[in-house]
Amino acid sequence: MFNYIIAALIGAMSAILANRNIAVYNDGFRPVYTEYLNGRMDRKALAATSFAVSIGLIIGFAFTNSIAMGIVIIHTYLLMGDIIGTWFPDNKQGLILSAVVGALWGVLVVTFMSSIQAFFSALPVNFLPQLAGVADYVVTTFAVFPALVVGYQCGVKKGLITAAITLATYLLISRFGVFQVGDFTLALNGEGMAMLAGTITMIVFAVKNKTDAAQTGLTNIFSTNIDAIKKHWILFCITGGLLACAASQCFLTTD
Repeated sequence: MFNYIIAALIGAMSAILANRNIAVYNDGFRPVYTEYLNGRMDRKALAATSFAVSIGLIIGFAFTNSIAMGIVIIHTYLLMGDIIGTWFPDNKQGLILSAVVGALWGVLVVTFMSSIQAFFSALPVNFLPQLAGVADYVVTTFAVFPALVVGYQCGVKKGLITAAITLATYLLISRFGVFQVGDFTLALNGEGMAMLAGTITMIVFAVKNKTDAAQTGLTNIFSTNIDAIKKHWILFCITGGLLACAASQCFLTTD
């Protein structure tokens, strides 16, 4: 029962955050919100875009990994929260409907996971480990993103440098990323560490460009956005607490 309650609250909060235009989980969808907030996109187009960029990840990544690993992947809730929140109008009625449908989705996921695990365990052949491999290519692709970002923002040369660092990290971790600590074996994830290295490189290039941005006044552009985010700090606190609570119960995790 506890898992159902936490799942319902997480589903409701993720939908509320998207409905009130406060936060969305999908990285690829987030920039689209700028078009909506600036009046260049209506709510129907926003909702359709949210569905288009998230449904594939929910089915091909979140559900497959959740079923295969036996623990719910966070994308299952937060990506669907993006869809649910944007499919209702950003008014009081839409807020209530988003919360209700988001909560129902949370309960549905827990129910589905319990049923599907029992179903697969009854089959004569256990293919759940192979099912997890469906999302391997998606996870690997994530590691390329920092290099693409640097290439677009800082030029091809720096993008290639970031890509080289990302690839070298992946090869090194894949070859030497297993450590023995007493009776415990620690195996680092090659794709995850590669993305971390690429992200750090991206930040380094961003810091180097900070002086030029400040001189042209670009840093002032984001002040309004920052103030809008800070205004809703209590909602972030509640959501963070719910996610941490679910993780502590080994009920929810990320990639």
